[in-house]
Amino acid sequence: MIFTNPPKETPNGVSHKTFFSSLVNQDVGYNIYLPPDYANTDKKYPVMYWLHGSGGNESSDIWVVERIKKYYEANASAAQMIVVFVNGAGTSYYLDAPDGSLPVESIIINELLPHIDKTYRTVQARIGRVIEGFSMGGHGALLYAVKYPELFCSAVSYSGAFVGGKVRASDGGFLKWEDVSNLFPEWVEKYYCSNPVFVEQAMPYYWISKNAVAIRSDVKIRLTCGALDFLFDRNEKMHAYLSERGISHEYEIVPEVDHSIGKMYEICGERGLRFHDGNVL
Repeated sequence: MIFTNPPKETPNGVSHKTFFSSLVNQDVGYNIYLPPDYANTDKKYPVMYWLHGSGGNESSDIWVVERIKKYYEANASAAQMIVVFVNGAGTSYYLDAPDGSLPVESIIINELLPHIDKTYRTVQARIGRVIEGFSMGGHGALLYAVKYPELFCSAVSYSGAFVGGKVRASDGGFLKWEDVSNLFPEWVEKYYCSNPVFVEQAMPYYWISKNAVAIRSDVKIRLTCGALDFLFDRNEKMHAYLSERGISHEYEIVPEVDHSIGKMYEICGERGLRFHDGNVL
């Protein structure tokens, strides 16, 4: 893993920073957007944590800030947020590696969040934190929100790559998740070490069931997915599971859109921001 990945260019208001991780004994990078009035006030701001998709890093999706800025420019009464772009270590699925080699989840939850609260003027409470992401990051955003309902009040998943659904086969059909380990044994071994308990707890489903009471009262959830996205079936399954558990949530299917954060955020990013705005302090 490359722990620091400064972008070649950044939108106005975005800076690349690092913090020292005692878990990996080196600096880890993140990008941060500060609202235009941050330097001129002493008020505290809610924070949005953005989680990138598979193969990305903290600099992969920073240009969604342009859409975020447009939303705030058009909605003066909205609660402007600090936005933190997280380094998810490429293909970690935002989990701690079961062999202990790369504790991504622990770095984010136990080190990055406290660092942000210590370094910036933030609302240091659940009601002041929201989380969202795309694909693998959509999975991570929902996973963290339902696993840590004491830390986040709102989660938006764009095209979430939820483990436990189905994957599209090359012939256009679908494969059941239980068949994946037979077809991709190296992938399963790399990410899950063939550990059934780890696999179960890596899924948002486990934590939705375990923390259902707290989620119903404290966490607001919004799922979005393109109708042409290869992950559409996985999002349908997650929507059904949340509904079966009596967990209120928003679910938006975006017509004629495939697996593209650019298209998704252009079409429904504003609705996601409005959703967060209604939930933060």
